[in-house]
Amino acid sequence: MSLDTPVRFIKGVGPDLAKKLSRLGLLTVGDILFHYPVSYQDRTRATSVSDLVDGKDAFVRGEVLSSRVTEAGFGLAVFKSAVTDGKTTAWVTVWRRFNPWARYDIFSALKRDFEKGKEVFVWGRVRKRAQETEITLKEYEPAGTGSSEPATKGIIPVYPLTEGIKPVKFRKIAKAALDGYAASARDFAAASGMRPPEGLLARRRALADLHFPPSFGAYEKARRSIAFGEYLIFQTALAVSRGIITRHKKASPCRIRRNLLSGFRKNLGFEFTRAQKKAINEIFADMTSPNPMQRILIGDVGSGKTAAAVSAMLLSVENSRQAVLVAPTEILARQHFDTISKHTAGLGVNIELVTGASAAGSRRRKAANSRIASGASQIIIGTHALMENPVRFADAGVIVIDEQHKFGVAQRLNLRLKAPGADILLMSATPIPRSLAIAIYGDLDVSVIDELPPGRIPVKTMMMTDSDAYEFAKKELASGNKVFIVYPIIDPSEKLELKSASVEAERLSKEVFAGYKVGLLHGRMKSSDKLSAMESFRSGDTDVLIATVVIEVGIDVPAATLLIVEHADRYGLAALHQLRGRVGRADKQSYCVLVADSPTDDAARRLGVLLETGDGFEVARADLKLRGAGRIIGTTQHGRGELDLRIADFEKDKDILDAARRSALMMSAQGAVLPSSVRDELSRRYGDKIMMPQAG
Repeated sequence: MSLDTPVRFIKGVGPDLAKKLSRLGLLTVGDILFHYPVSYQDRTRATSVSDLVDGKDAFVRGEVLSSRVTEAGFGLAVFKSAVTDGKTTAWVTVWRRFNPWARYDIFSALKRDFEKGKEVFVWGRVRKRAQETEITLKEYEPAGTGSSEPATKGIIPVYPLTEGIKPVKFRKIAKAALDGYAASARDFAAASGMRPPEGLLARRRALADLHFPPSFGAYEKARRSIAFGEYLIFQTALAVSRGIITRHKKASPCRIRRNLLSGFRKNLGFEFTRAQKKAINEIFADMTSPNPMQRILIGDVGSGKTAAAVSAMLLSVENSRQAVLVAPTEILARQHFDTISKHTAGLGVNIELVTGASAAGSRRRKAANSRIASGASQIIIGTHALMENPVRFADAGVIVIDEQHKFGVAQRLNLRLKAPGADILLMSATPIPRSLAIAIYGDLDVSVIDELPPGRIPVKTMMMTDSDAYEFAKKELASGNKVFIVYPIIDPSEKLELKSASVEAERLSKEVFAGYKVGLLHGRMKSSDKLSAMESFRSGDTDVLIATVVIEVGIDVPAATLLIVEHADRYGLAALHQLRGRVGRADKQSYCVLVADSPTDDAARRLGVLLETGDGFEVARADLKLRGAGRIIGTTQHGRGELDLRIADFEKDKDILDAARRSALMMSAQGAVLPSSVRDELSRRYGDKIMMPQAG
């Protein structure tokens, strides 16, 4: 069994389960193995009932004294079982939706396993009320099932899963995948020929101990071992990519001319900040160099990254070369098109918009491709459609990739191969510290815009109940302003007790904002409907826009002064900060209201950071402390694409990360063909194009 073996060949995975796994992006054995646990539960010892702590999860072994089912009304029923550890009794409870006319008993398995006199292992959340202790059941297993150790006991991995996949089932799938992969495991870290740091494990053993650690010490050793291998491959990919870049020199470096740039600055109507000028000077220095630029521009929301990027694009056009801007969504691409068209009005620059809305073979797309190939289009703005084969640039001088974390190394390389001598500028709105940026974007130079334009009024962030938030929204609307309201899901879910955008849009339009026009925007809408909804809001036809996080990236509506985030505790810090950046884009006081009924301790800490600061760099530093580097960067998950930084800890792992970087540089600098296991891993993650320099 190899990493590329489809999941349906794993023991216990049938067609239905394979379909559910695909919703998580888990299609192969490799996807399963690299779907790492997000946390672990310590069930190494059973806790006595008298020692249970209110509000905490606990693992208990006990004997069943009695069980019963009670209808609770509202279509619900509760199964309750009295379980004793020999000294004290706890009530184990399970709530389920109840249909009295159903032909089957929804509690039949529980009734069988919790018969009087049987012993069970239970795991669940403890609630203590007066003299009664209750355990809301999450998992259980009958004792004495033939195995000496229960599957629910030990250090138990917790995986991010989807509806219809039970944790105990996924653990069995992960174990089967590990067993099947053992015979074909290839240790690319060892094959590199470089001596890894002491104490690291072979890949097969490290994966096994990461998923099912016999101890927390074994987990830490496995985590470091996986981190070394991940970083080795990532740094090797960057080194190979650098090799492709250095093979190409510019035919003619840019020369600084002021015609278009002066007109652009005049159209902007404001002066660049000190940080913008510094970044532009660094970019221009690269563009006037004979070597192609590889630079990332990092800045907070609203710091003026786009203005700096457009300056680079106009410098390319002034030197009779094309400029390309790639955005992750059609809405953002069209917004860039409108903004750049406005700020270059009267300068005689031909701008082309290419998105997925026009089919690749359509007459409109063919005409656009023809203009691009002939050089008639001087600035080309688009989505991933620009990476498709039919698009050929006449002479691309600079390529700007916005929200670069949405695009991987392989996609960047694909653009590089379309325009071998072009300058590449990436933009990131995740304002990570420079040291972390250098570690992650090792093939790039880093520019930072660390100040906001003068006169920008900071957004005020507050916590409210939803009823108070809606009253506040009415006041903003009465003043002629616009309001965003964001929900975490599109449609209602039986598993998640969350408000949904579709239901709330209908309810709010009738009950709360009856005198206003309420719109809806989410990711499942057709492209044309998304654009229509966004344009209606921007133009003023819509007063309140109900949306999901589809608005997180780059949406610019100056008239919007209030953003309400429902279930704010469900979002990460970076996502909340990005959402907050949708308001405060004009000279009016703007507000971000966070609604969270009962946040966990972790969620409360996240929300507290947003209440304390509006500085994106401070938010990123807090996020770094709370979660570590891995989950800030927004890299691709499910085992394909970018480095999986969930595993690496940039503070604790400096020694192994430095060793991995040195090994990657030595391998790529030796001039010899890379080891086959390393080549195969690079191709698996980044596609065959990454290995082109290795071919003869």
